Amino acid sequence: MYHPINLPDCPQLERFNELIRLLLAFGLEQTLNQPEAEIEPLFRQYFTENGFPQAGPWFWGKPVAIRRPLLALLALPAAEKQPVLVAFVADLDLAGRFEDGRLQTRNLPPDCANALSHAGEIVQNCYTRILAVDGVPADVLGAIAPLDRQTVLRAYLDAQNRPRDEGRLPELKVCSGCDGRPPSVSDDKIHEDLDHFFPKSRYPLLAVHPLNLTPFCKDCNQSFKRSKDAIGDSDTQVADVHCLDDIFHPYLRPAQPEVAVSVARDANDEPHVVVQPRHNDRQQLARLQSLLYTLDVNGRWDGDLIEERLRPKLEMLLFYGYQAERGNLQLDEVWLQEGLETAVATLNRFIGREPGNVATLAYARWLVGDERGQQDWLAVATAVMR
Repeated sequence: MYHPINLPDCPQLERFNELIRLLLAFGLEQTLNQPEAEIEPLFRQYFTENGFPQAGPWFWGKPVAIRRPLLALLALPAAEKQPVLVAFVADLDLAGRFEDGRLQTRNLPPDCANALSHAGEIVQNCYTRILAVDGVPADVLGAIAPLDRQTVLRAYLDAQNRPRDEGRLPELKVCSGCDGRPPSVSDDKIHEDLDHFFPKSRYPLLAVHPLNLTPFCKDCNQSFKRSKDAIGDSDTQVADVHCLDDIFHPYLRPAQPEVAVSVARDANDEPHVVVQPRHNDRQQLARLQSLLYTLDVNGRWDGDLIEERLRPKLEMLLFYGYQAERGNLQLDEVWLQEGLETAVATLNRFIGREPGNVATLAYARWLVGDERGQQDWLAVATAVMR
């Protein structure tokens, strides 16, 4: 959400979303009250006619995840269901929704509630009971490889680690949410969380949407983001956030180009990390509210500053080659100023390439212009180096 990220190239996920669209269309476009035995052949034929002959029997063979909510959906009157399908198809174009500022599934009439509930259960189960568990076989997708959670994570990692080419962002080696540690890989398994930017509990129809799946570090996903919804929660922190125009988004509207991170002294004359919009208008302030509410990057980076967890990275840059110069090194204002200027240039060059550089760069820039901060730094460094 903070760093701009490349959209993964995952054709299996795209095909699975096409299967989900067909699945919902079958349940939303018609009303069937026949016994299950009569519906099953119609269901199988429907997927065969749409180019996925293995999908019908595979979906039908999932009585809890798919068949039960599908049958409940089929039994509802068509008038209650048609708006849900229209809204679902519209919201599949999530980039388009960001252009007009709203999700259509959030504005359905009350008489669509049952249809929306059953359709949402189906899509949410496609994630929680299928994609996140055993995945989807290749023959069901009509693809050369199966799909599971690791497939999505691998596609994401490949997209971020690929060298820059036309139309692609630079390589990203950090958590896109907080600038922290990147996904770890062992035994060819990626250890990372797939965060639903729009929480699947509140936006179940987007539970498997490629633009709604963002690998975040476990701290971002489990401790900070969780199920927060900047445009739907009543928290006072997001009082000015009302629609898609008022939020950042990992793929469609990343925060980094629009926010500035700095360090400044507060009313008690203590240094703190400050995250501000580059343009101080209502919309930019609302977007910043959404970022700070969902990921609390300012509080986390400020905690690193206060607890001096930023210091070791800066020390490493300042004292690089210290052993070779040990006999001649003078820890004075001139040495520190020159070292800080070099550190700022180095940190800036490697933003997104090494964890923690965003906050450390802000800290180094502050030290360049804060004489008292430099004196405090030199006092500690001199004591340590004796």
